[in-house]
Amino acid sequence: MREQIKDEKPEAGLEVFIDEFLEDRSLDLEKLKRALELKNFSEIKDMAHRLKGFCAPYGFNLLEKISIELEKVALDKDLIKATKYITQMSEYLELKKEKLK
Repeated sequence: MREQIKDEKPEAGLEVFIDEFLEDRSLDLEKLKRALELKNFSEIKDMAHRLKGFCAPYGFNLLEKISIELEKVALDKDLIKATKYITQMSEYLELKKEKLK
């Protein structure tokens, strides 16, 4: 995963919003974890759908890809795969935080 994110960069002008974007995604992650605990696949699907739409311009390309896959498995109500993608999202966000330090 570290190799996949090394070249991720935001579009020009969005650099100043990266810290806020990352903080907001961390809050989203907590909501996703809670939705997973409750097996609320509708909420997971909605959040993943929203995420996939605006991650790439901010340089969070892999998060966009994870969100696409998460939305698909939420439609299938696949708890195991949803857990896998939410875990990947958590790991990804931690790596992005390290990279931005």
